[in-house]
Amino acid sequence: MNPGFPAWKAGVLDQARRPPPKFLTSGGFKLLFEVATSGCGGTVSCRSGFKFLEHTADAYVEVFGGSLEEIFELAAKAMFEVMIDTSKVKPVKHVVIEDSGFDLENALYRWLEDLLIEYCANNTVFSEFKVEYVRRTDGDVVFRGIAWGEEFNPELHDPRTEVKAVTYSLMEIGRRGDCWYARVVFDI
Repeated sequence: MNPGFPAWKAGVLDQARRPPPKFLTSGGFKLLFEVATSGCGGTVSCRSGFKFLEHTADAYVEVFGGSLEEIFELAAKAMFEVMIDTSKVKPVKHVVIEDSGFDLENALYRWLEDLLIEYCANNTVFSEFKVEYVRRTDGDVVFRGIAWGEEFNPELHDPRTEVKAVTYSLMEIGRRGDCWYARVVFDI
């Protein structure tokens, strides 16, 4: 059990602080990360997904995908999965996010922060994400993404633990063979 999330109390789970599932993909199934080696060089193939890692106080997530765009999408999905059951969110409206960062980590931070601002300012939760591009332009890393969701309704969306902020703590973006990965800590 993750010590950063509350436990059962007298047989009743505090719904507002329910921990997110431990292993998820964008389809809600157990994380699948396959590594297949062949010969001396070895090859890596990965299936996209994310998993929650142990952290003493916050929500720590690792995402895997075939592209930078996919890990941005999965990091957003994981962030909202901390807060709500995304399978219960209907994609009835969308928001377009265009922004940039001074490096890759800052671009991921800005993407997630922009989505969190949308959540806080407009009471909107999201369940589907499509990042059209992440690329370096004139020294910056620019991105454009779309998030689909609806107005938050605690009776419909199974509230969990609210994310207060995205952090740089333990943030990492890299590659393992053909698979991109990122690690992000969310302040809860």
